[in-house]
Amino acid sequence: MGIKKIALIIGSTRAVRVGPSVVDFVHKTLLSSKVSPVPEITIVDIAAFALPVYNETVMPATVPHQASFTHEHSIAWSTEISKYDAYIFVSAEYNYGLPGGIKNAIDYLYNEWIGKPVMIVTYGIHGGQIASRNLNETLKGMKLRVVETRPELKFGGEGMEEVFGAIGGILGEKSLRLWEETKREVLIKAYEELVELSIRKPSNFHDKLFDDNDCNSNPAELAIMGISRDSRHKRSASGAKRSHYRKKRAFEAGRQEAGTRIGAKRIHLVRTRGGNRKFRALRLEAGNFSWASEGIARKVRVIVVAFHPSNNELVRTNTLTRSAVVQVDAAPFRQWYEAHYGQNLGRRRQQKAGQAVEEPDTKKSKSVEKKHHERFAAAGKVDPALEKQFEAGRLYAVVSSRPGQSGRVDGYILEGEELAFYQRQLRK
Repeated sequence: MGIKKIALIIGSTRAVRVGPSVVDFVHKTLLSSKVSPVPEITIVDIAAFALPVYNETVMPATVPHQASFTHEHSIAWSTEISKYDAYIFVSAEYNYGLPGGIKNAIDYLYNEWIGKPVMIVTYGIHGGQIASRNLNETLKGMKLRVVETRPELKFGGEGMEEVFGAIGGILGEKSLRLWEETKREVLIKAYEELVELSIRKPSNFHDKLFDDNDCNSNPAELAIMGISRDSRHKRSASGAKRSHYRKKRAFEAGRQEAGTRIGAKRIHLVRTRGGNRKFRALRLEAGNFSWASEGIARKVRVIVVAFHPSNNELVRTNTLTRSAVVQVDAAPFRQWYEAHYGQNLGRRRQQKAGQAVEEPDTKKSKSVEKKHHERFAAAGKVDPALEKQFEAGRLYAVVSSRPGQSGRVDGYILEGEELAFYQRQLRK
């Protein structure tokens, strides 16, 4: 489906400005093109909406339609922008950058912009090169599809006569003649690209990849990148290079990392080769951890990622992966220990602070007390380093499962030499 209605937006909001005159020139030039069918071009002046610095109580991305806005100026701006299928921004360059008024107007909305084609025209002493680049990055970040050709209109004439005239709101004849001679074809080319872009929906691989990634990325570069799990590029055990007798295969392709974080449980099912399934955990907050020396396992809450052998960034972002060292809640293990051995564990801190240690109300028979005493004498002693962690209420543990594959965060409590090793790493 082609464009039916285009908004030609005046970006400058100053009281004295040359923007409307520049827009008139652009408008007349575009009307002389041979684009068919001819879209309806409407001039939209941002200054007419008197938009203050964004003052809504909600983020624009969370507003599904204009009725959700609370201020009249926001509703009016959203209603106007929603009418159009494409946009042409005509912007000045102020102090080597984008005018604040046009940036503020763009930031007011989000869902109204997404996926629509847009053309950028800038003007200034140097043609507005920096403003064009800034506006291009902003609009791509807002998920608009920006036309590749971006006309830049430089004020003509020698000296500063034309520039001073533009500052006073007057567009000089020399600039108009220069633009007519040198920029007319560029404007029409960009306009034709805008119409063509509206017909071509972002359904191919390049467009999807470009829309979903950072606006500074090059789609041509992204298209050739991929995640592969092949082993042909690796050397053999003896160090010999393997021969490349075939190209890549689809079954060797990999997927994006899960990036499992600590939070309310959230798992996505992923269909894999052969109709099998992977459980892609996006958020997990609890898992089964074993206390190997006692031969038990309990479901405990994962509190924080304390150390990761591969990357400190995974610690900063609390990302759960295999081999991550985490801190888990010690309460379930303490409760089991006190019930099994009849002895307090990790209560020294309370005793030193003069707090009363809670004792169970249930009375024990002599046989139970004898059993507890025998158990404690045989295997009830806890490593002092581990007991200190019980006092703090947190235990160091290692994740042994693969949360992105199994949808679980399971592991074991650190003890002995392994605990000492990781404590040394944490102190570094």
